Formats: sequence, C-alpha cells, structure tokens
Amino acid sequence: MRDLADASREVETAVGSLGYHRRIGVSAYRRIGVSVHRREAARFARIRDALFNQWRASLLA
Repeated sequence: MRDLADASREVETAVGSLGYHRRIGVSAYRRIGVSVHRREAARFARIRDALFNQWRASLLA
C-alpha cells in the first residue's frame, strides 16, 4: 500500500503545482494565465480522487 500512497502524493503534487483545486476549478488556471481545457482539469481531479479513495479504503481495511 505504500506505493499507492506515494502515487497519491505524486498526483497531489502534480495537481497542486498546476494550481488546480477542486473548489477553485478551472478559474484558478485562468487566474494564473494558463489556459487549460476543462476536461483536462476534470481528468486530474478524477485521478486524484480515485487514488485518494483507494488509499483511504486501504487504511480502513
């Protein structure tokens, strides 16, 4: 499960470095002057959420 936690952190770091946050959404990209398609932001969010949910489930198991 350590690999999954590491992967989750990597995704968080990658997503965070792009300025994406679930509450802010694509507007954060526009605010920092980076044009990113909505689907790309949604894809990052899905990957992050899926990894987080798997990691959380592994802790509860």
